Formats: sequence, C-alpha cells, structure tokens
Amino acid sequence: GKPQLFPPCWKCCTTADYVEQEEAEEEQAASVVPEQLRPLPVGPVRPGSASQRLIIAVSAEPDADEDGMDTAAPEEHEQEFQQGQQLPAGQVVDDRLEQQQQLQQLGLQHQLQMQQAQEPHSEFADHRLQGGASEGGVDVSAVAKEAAAAAEAAEREAAAREAAEREGAAREAAREAAAREAAAREAAAREVAAREAREAAAREAAARE
Repeated sequence: GKPQLFPPCWKCCTTADYVEQEEAEEEQAASVVPEQLRPLPVGPVRPGSASQRLIIAVSAEPDADEDGMDTAAPEEHEQEFQQGQQLPAGQVVDDRLEQQQQLQQLGLQHQLQMQQAQEPHSEFADHRLQGGASEGGVDVSAVAKEAAAAAEAAEREAAAREAAEREGAAREAAREAAAREAAAREAAAREVAAREAREAAAREAAARE
C-alpha cells in the first residue's frame, strides 16, 4: 500500500542514485539529434539549390551560451527567417527528384508526339503540321494548307448541294400547291355545270307540262 515513488527495487536503491540515473538518461536523450534536424543525405549539394536552402533553414539552430540564453544578433535571426521564407510550400527537396519528374514529362511529350505522328488525319496532327517543318523532303506546312483548302472546298460543295436540295423541295411544294388549286377549280366548275344542267332540265319539264 506504499506509494510507488521509485522503481520496484526501491528497497535496494537510494534516492540520490535514482535521481542521478534519471539525470543521466535525460542528458543522453537531449544529446540525440532529432531526425528532422539532421542534414538530408542528398549527396553533393549545388550552391543555391533547393536542397541547400532547405538544409540551411532546417539545420540552423539559435546560438546559445552555457545558461541557454540566445546570443544571436537580430540580423542573424532576420537572415535565417528570410532563408526559410525562400522555400515555397510543396517544393521538392531532392534535386534528383526534380530531374526525374522533368525526364518523365519529356517522355510523355515524346510519346504524345509519336502518337500524333501515327495519326496524320487527326486534329492534333493538323495543328502539328502547321509549324512549317520538313519531313522526307516534303513541306508539311504546304500539305497542311492543301488539306485545309480541300476540306473547305468539300464544305462549300456540301453547302451548295444542301441549298439546291432545299430549293428543289420548295419548287416541288409549289407545284403540288398549284395542282391542288387547279383540281379545286375544276371540281367547282363541274359542280356549276351539273347545277345548270339540272336547272335546265327542270325548266324543260315544266314547259312540257
């Protein structure tokens, strides 16, 4: 029921020994440099590179005397702060990773160019051929212009055919309307003639009676 002020072997240890051991452990823990404060293993660092700026910003520790008081001048703190501000958020630390990303981008661009070259009739190839380059002794710019002119001519021809079809349909509709009107006039004339014939027959019958 006694309070646990010391380790289970408190009967064999004195208070001074335990305090001395605890202080030694604290000093050993304080002497270990944290992982985030260690210089990054990036190999040779180029002066002025992102790796050097990050190492300077992270590894910089304030100057302190034996009592723990900071002895660094305000100008040094301002310089360290500016060096830290020069690093934008999300920047790649290792320059080799940046080079790898650039190589990957170049590879993707080359793959896209090869795909465009395999599709000469695609929209991407039309834009690519407008640069005026020469392939196999042929001016691809002239070829692109000829293809564009042919496409415009085909569009104009299709528009002319469509206009002619619309005009023909309008003429056909007008002919049908005229035919219906003529048939209506003919039917009205026949009806008038039949009525006149009936009236004449009625008058003749009345005269005989």
